[in-house]
Amino acid sequence: MLNDLQMTVLDLWQFLKPHAVFISAFLLTVIVGSLFRSRTKIRTERPTRKKQADRPRHKKPAEDLKNFCDLSYRQLPLMSETEINFFVKLQLAFPGYFIFPQIGASGLVGIESQPYNRSHFFSALNWVDTARVDFTLCDPQGKVVALIELDDASHDDQKERDEARNYIYRAAGYRLFRFDCRQMPDSAYIKAQILRKD
Repeated sequence: MLNDLQMTVLDLWQFLKPHAVFISAFLLTVIVGSLFRSRTKIRTERPTRKKQADRPRHKKPAEDLKNFCDLSYRQLPLMSETEINFFVKLQLAFPGYFIFPQIGASGLVGIESQPYNRSHFFSALNWVDTARVDFTLCDPQGKVVALIELDDASHDDQKERDEARNYIYRAAGYRLFRFDCRQMPDSAYIKAQILRKD
């Protein structure tokens, strides 16, 4: 004989049996919806400022300083004797102008677009980052008038490199002049060449 609890369960089942399909579908919808909301919350949750502050900070500058302290350093001359001689002539040729020796090419030239061949881009970028201009001549308003390179005997074996430099500077819109320091020109010749109309 069934007790009261069993009778209650049996009565409840008899009542729910016709609606079992709908109840199952409803429960499945609730479960799937809950799982979807929890996954979405995990994906879209942004780290709070507190969490960002708890992230370990990069200590490389301190490590670099320690490594730098293990080395010894010495001063290098800004210009050679030949370059100083030319610098004086350039001052005489352009009084009131600004003359900057040994300016890094990266301060004068920027690469505006990357070619399809990435190796070409990084090759040009490496050259721009490491090259220097012997003299940069600016007018009294600070506008670049000319870039000047001094060539010596070593440049006889560096023609391809010099041609690459010529192309890059001129492609960037600068007027580039080369003077052979083995035949040091006087101030008048330097001025005439730079002021010459192309």
